[in-house]
Amino acid sequence: MDSRIKITKDDNKLEIIIKAFIDAKKQTMLLVWIFLFSLCGLSIVSQFFEDYESSYKIVFGVYVAFWLFFEFKVIYAYRWRKYGEERVIIENNQITLLKTIGKRGVTQNYNLDEIKKIDFLKND
Repeated sequence: MDSRIKITKDDNKLEIIIKAFIDAKKQTMLLVWIFLFSLCGLSIVSQFFEDYESSYKIVFGVYVAFWLFFEFKVIYAYRWRKYGEERVIIENNQITLLKTIGKRGVTQNYNLDEIKKIDFLKND
């Protein structure tokens, strides 16, 4: 866990970097799943070009919509575990949260004056 968390403190700045947890065996299984799931989806997409009734093509379309959604989610999870990190920066009466995958990410800013209560997660 220590290799995943890095804390740096300067004069008026505290930065906490948390790298995503990665398990090589699970990551390999996820990659195989992505490959096989992509083949399944491509085989269904190829059926659009065959001569089927319109009701069958509607079923194929609904299947492809769900397939695209889950394909996106699994690729996102794979990329998060491989390249993802979170940063918590406390500086100038402000907390900045960054969630990045590679070079792209989402930033959220909060003023310390607006925060009423900070509590720890109680785990049994």
